[in-house]
Amino acid sequence: MSKRTRRRYTPEQKAALVRQHVVDKKPVSEICSAAQLQSSVFYKWERDLLVAASMFAGHRTPSREQELEAKIAALETKLARKDAIIAEVSEEYVRPKKRLGSPDRRLGRPGHPGRRGGFRAGIQRADGAARDAGGGLAGHRPRQVARLAAALWQGQ
Repeated sequence: MSKRTRRRYTPEQKAALVRQHVVDKKPVSEICSAAQLQSSVFYKWERDLLVAASMFAGHRTPSREQELEAKIAALETKLARKDAIIAEVSEEYVRPKKRLGSPDRRLGRPGHPGRRGGFRAGIQRADGAARDAGGGLAGHRPRQVARLAAALWQGQ
């Protein structure tokens, strides 16, 4: 029994055999029998040649890196959209605060000095009458605070 020697084909020989099938439309079985080649090897050469040709033409198959880059771009777009929405909501929140003033500021009677000697702004009721700023919000008047809270909840 003789031992078969391994045949080695150059890339030019492989391309010539694949070209016979692709361009000349010669059947794979004839090409393989003439070259003493298994059909599975021939189809592997054909697949390798087509992948190399597509890379040469600039049509690369999407790799994992390209998929991740596309995903990153989509997430950055989504994040930019969320940032714009947050900025808009924050602006809507800040605008009334700027108009009404800081909620941390202590209010007192208009035109009367406070404990520290400074003047404090007064509050006007909805009907336009001036009122003491602290009127009814002190900790010793819980019923008035509860009525104010109920009125606020009904207004919403």
